Amino acid sequence: MRLLSPALCLSIPLTLSCRDVRDLYTLGTALNEQYADSRVSVSLTDRLILTITVTDSGFAVASCERQAAVATQIATFVRGRYGGFDSLQVISIAFTPLGSQAGTTARPAGLPFRFAPTLVSAGLTPADSTRAVESCKAWRELQ
Repeated sequence: MRLLSPALCLSIPLTLSCRDVRDLYTLGTALNEQYADSRVSVSLTDRLILTITVTDSGFAVASCERQAAVATQIATFVRGRYGGFDSLQVISIAFTPLGSQAGTTARPAGLPFRFAPTLVSAGLTPADSTRAVESCKAWRELQ
C-alpha cells in the first residue's frame, strides 16, 4: 500500500494539469469562434491568472471605451465557459495589433484590462468599465 500512495499523489497533479489544458483549449476554441475575425490566445499562470490576448488591428487601435466594452464582454464570456473560473484571481485581457511579418510576436497596444473574477461573478458595473477606460486613457497619454 505504501507504493500506491506516492503513485496516487503524483497522478493528482497530472490529472489537474490535464483538466486545465482541456479547459483552456475549450475556452480558446469558444473565444476564437465568438471573435472569428480575430486571433485569440489563452494562457494560465500558476492556475491563478488567466491571460487572454486578442490579436486584431481593429481592436488594438479602437477607443478605450470600445476596448473596455469588448474586454468586459470577454470576461463575462469566460465566466460561463472556463471550468477553472472559480480558482482564478485575475482575468487579464490584452489587445495587440496583427504582426507585420509572419511569426512576429505582437506587443500589446496598451495596458491589459484586468478583472477580479469575484466582480465578474457579481456582475460588472458601469463604474468598473469607467475605471478601465480611465486607466486606458491615462496609459495612452503617457505614450
